Amino acid sequence: MVVRLPLAFLLGLVIYMISMMMTTYDGCLSLLLQPLMGALVTGLSLIVVCILGSPLLFPRVWERWRHVWGIPILLTVAGIGSFIASWHPSLREKVLNPDTHMWVDSFQPALAIGGWLAAMFGVAFCPLIGFRDDRRWF
Repeated sequence: MVVRLPLAFLLGLVIYMISMMMTTYDGCLSLLLQPLMGALVTGLSLIVVCILGSPLLFPRVWERWRHVWGIPILLTVAGIGSFIASWHPSLREKVLNPDTHMWVDSFQPALAIGGWLAAMFGVAFCPLIGFRDDRRWF
């Protein structure tokens, strides 16, 4: 987990920043405040992902999870694919910007958020990522 949690946080932050720049970029203020907000939201989401995945850390469950190492990789790839698919023109949502009173294209929310969380879960609980003889937490 020493390697996996920072990698999951970094992946989540990169995905968050890409989605914010594609939907709500409004100049220098976004460049200053969005990384802070992204770190906060990604950190809270990673805590939720760790809570949801904590049953995998029981010794017997973790041993079985290590034998099906393809599932976390598939979750990560499917999550990133879901996030990319959420920007497809047929799936985009139109939202009203309250400041400019203009309609803005946005990601399809369920696909984007679900893909973001699935990608972070796949990295945070991938038994292939880590140091040699890496334990579940340390």
